[in-house]
Amino acid sequence: MVLMGVIGGVGTVWGPVLGAAIYFPVRQLLLSQPSLVAFNLLIYGGLLIAIVLFEPGGLLGVIRRVVRR
Repeated sequence: MVLMGVIGGVGTVWGPVLGAAIYFPVRQLLLSQPSLVAFNLLIYGGLLIAIVLFEPGGLLGVIRRVVRR
């Protein structure tokens, strides 16, 4: 549940909604591929680290920055 908020953007209402809209289809895709089931948590852990380090605002932060330009 934390990952959905971080992916979308912490501190917003639409951030977790956007995060959930991305998280669940990707999760289903990863779990449906037998070769990727073992890497499920590794991929999400790497995604969590990358977002926290490079874009703390989540995807909504990226969208806001693009709209401002």
